[in-house]
Amino acid sequence: MLCPNCKKDSGGIMYKDVITCGKCGEHIVIDYCSCHMCGYTWRLNNGEFLDGNMIDEEGLDQMLEEIGTLIDEQLDDDVEYIVKKSESNSMSDMIHKCIRCGEFAYPIGDYNFKCSSCGFEWEILKGEE
Repeated sequence: MLCPNCKKDSGGIMYKDVITCGKCGEHIVIDYCSCHMCGYTWRLNNGEFLDGNMIDEEGLDQMLEEIGTLIDEQLDDDVEYIVKKSESNSMSDMIHKCIRCGEFAYPIGDYNFKCSSCGFEWEILKGEE
């Protein structure tokens, strides 16, 4: 296969994706190709070059770096949320007791609790924590 970058016959199909049209049943074949000589990658749609979708090695590295940065930022936000949600001064801050019988209770919502012994449920209103 002729590489569109270096113009040498050194390209090959790395992966083939066959998609069936939901309306007419025709098959669309997307070929993901790479040049063994220069490392250039491109796509073909039913054998036709997809214009504007060529990605060289530098562009691919940049795209992967941007995706990695977005993932890292999301993970940082998630970790920050979890730490903030679980902060407490002592273990007793995490244990709730039933306001009716004094046995252990567990959360059933953000501010709702249920007793594990008597089944009593209550809600803590904001400002009363």
